[in-house]
Amino acid sequence: MVEVKVFHNIFGEGYIQSVDEAVGTVSVIFSLGTQTERQHTFPYPSVFEKHLKYDDTGLQAEAVVKINEIKFLEQAPIKDIVLKYIQDFRNASNDDDIIKIFNSIFNTIIYIDVDDEIKQDNDLYIAVLKFFDDMYDVINNDKDRFFVKAFRNIYNGDYDGYFNTLGQYFNVVKDEDITYDGVYVDFLNVLNILSGDDNILDANLNRLSGLLNEYKEGTAFCDYMNFITKPKQNTGDKIKVLELILEKDKNWYAVYKHLGDIYYFQKDWVKAIENYGKVLSSGKLWQTAEVYFFVGYACSKINQHARAIDYYKKCLSLSPDYVYANNNIGWGYYRVNDYELALRHFDKSIELGTDKYYPFRNKLKTLVKLGRNEEAITLAKENPAYFKVKHCVELLDKISKGQDVDKLLDGTEDVPS
Repeated sequence: MVEVKVFHNIFGEGYIQSVDEAVGTVSVIFSLGTQTERQHTFPYPSVFEKHLKYDDTGLQAEAVVKINEIKFLEQAPIKDIVLKYIQDFRNASNDDDIIKIFNSIFNTIIYIDVDDEIKQDNDLYIAVLKFFDDMYDVINNDKDRFFVKAFRNIYNGDYDGYFNTLGQYFNVVKDEDITYDGVYVDFLNVLNILSGDDNILDANLNRLSGLLNEYKEGTAFCDYMNFITKPKQNTGDKIKVLELILEKDKNWYAVYKHLGDIYYFQKDWVKAIENYGKVLSSGKLWQTAEVYFFVGYACSKINQHARAIDYYKKCLSLSPDYVYANNNIGWGYYRVNDYELALRHFDKSIELGTDKYYPFRNKLKTLVKLGRNEEAITLAKENPAYFKVKHCVELLDKISKGQDVDKLLDGTEDVPS
């Protein structure tokens, strides 16, 4: 049992009740004032690890988790939360407090994705814009002032105003290092959510790249934006550019994701696992079902099936219906001789209907391993098109006790093998 106190600036406080790394979840008990306690389960470690401190014995009990204002907003109307932030701003006495309030409403808009909900309430939308304007007027340092104004502009759909102000911001911070976390939160995620559509997003990413070449040339941030806006066609060139970015900043975690993808599709499974592993162990922003799935698949290709199962579990904890994950974890269990668990996942995969013929053929093999031959034959009779391939026909012929397998599978078109 791990108990870590977590705080919420509106809804009181709560405790991490348990952390299950094997399943990939964190369970939190929250006490919400006069309301009854509520329990929430979240992905682990992507939600919490960034803000928790570690020592040799595990998590430190006094560690503060700062994500709560992002993750528990379903417990109050968005309008009430936004208006409370605005009221907090009216009562703020210094720049530090003002920026904390700005970050709170920034996170509300970006991470809860309530942009449309706010804009549908015209009075609330006007109040939010005035909130940004007033904040710009009272902040004393140019760095924060220009960032607030830039965000106000893009939130209002004024892309020209956004990039003009962003140029002023970069001019102020031209000698400062910008970490990948800051880039993702402050720029890439903002553009992705507030650009409207893919064409506008592409144009905005190119404009951001242009600003960086003017103000932050030679930095990891600039090189990375050039990479994603002016992609190299040659894989070798891509790898060279990505490795150069890591020479400038080894913590530019998105690069490891790109490298993992390159090696994955080259079927260089060991290098794919190595690079994806750096993403996952970073406790950063790329701990997704997709990455866990890719690592699981790569592990299975080098016959590390028990390890593959662990990654597929984490994938499914984040996305229970992830395409091919149930089939693949089932195959992992098959390879470690846990046939009952394998069947459970093949059945789930068949129920989802997303994994084509694979779970049917894998279920057939598993039923035969368990000696449940009649069930295997019934499965083939009910879904004959999936089994008209050599290895399935041979297996069915072996268990059919004289039945004509060709006749059993007759009358259907072949499914690609």
